[in-house]
Amino acid sequence: MNGICIISGTNRIGSYTKKVAENYQQVLKDLGQETFLFSLENLPPDFTFSGMFGKTNPQLEEIIQQNV
Repeated sequence: MNGICIISGTNRIGSYTKKVAENYQQVLKDLGQETFLFSLENLPPDFTFSGMFGKTNPQLEEIIQQNV
């Protein structure tokens, strides 16, 4: 992953945060910048608890591998 990573910092579907992030991404693309939008709405619903006490969440692990 190269370029500028824009993080939409809420997991609420249809949030204004994501809309602002998408607009910002477009501005940067128009300026010739390579960008990547990471939206927390793509995280599994139980991501805050599924990795506790030595457990792993395959869905979360895949997101980490793809984006980190």
